[in-house]
Amino acid sequence: MSDVIERKVVKEESHVITYSDSTILVKEVRLSYPHFDKPWALGGDKPKYSMTGLMPKTPAYAKSKALLDAVIQKVAADKQNPSLPASQRFVRDGDETDKRSFKGHWTINASEETRPGLRGRGVDRVTGRARIIPPEEAVEVFYPGCWVNMLIKPWWQSNTYGKRVNANLVAVQFVRDDTKIVGEGRIGDDAIDDSFGVLPDDQSGFEDDEL
Repeated sequence: MSDVIERKVVKEESHVITYSDSTILVKEVRLSYPHFDKPWALGGDKPKYSMTGLMPKTPAYAKSKALLDAVIQKVAADKQNPSLPASQRFVRDGDETDKRSFKGHWTINASEETRPGLRGRGVDRVTGRARIIPPEEAVEVFYPGCWVNMLIKPWWQSNTYGKRVNANLVAVQFVRDDTKIVGEGRIGDDAIDDSFGVLPDDQSGFEDDEL
């Protein structure tokens, strides 16, 4: 007799699916601040694998955003904290930050001490399912600005750092390319070329016989 619990869809909208194992699939969000190759931390925090998903504030995503809010509200209410402030939830208003790339989006923050599962487009020859992305390829595949699907699992935090509803980052799947978000990760060749002009070979500043 199998001990495996069947995983079922609980609720589904166009860009969000909730499952019976408490995980949530958020589909087609823009990737921001990815840290998949190695754990990262700000200040004295514990290093974790992490990302921020940017969900556009458009009618197409409205019902999906509402479903995320409902899940967060239930987690907080179950812990007798139904009026949890927006700043203590893993989904926040990007317009309330000073980051230009966040404007016009809802931000979905997720992290985990264990490396998340990484998937790409196409079929993996071994598993016959979504292609597995090795950790060493993560930086090349996942970059700030591309579109991804993210699998997360909400959890309740209550400790010396406060009370909040966080999200564990379970897995990420690359969906499609887009313009790289400037200011996150390595600078692109276009930005480099826009900064540096062409210097003639004869203007090095030294005479050949001085070298």
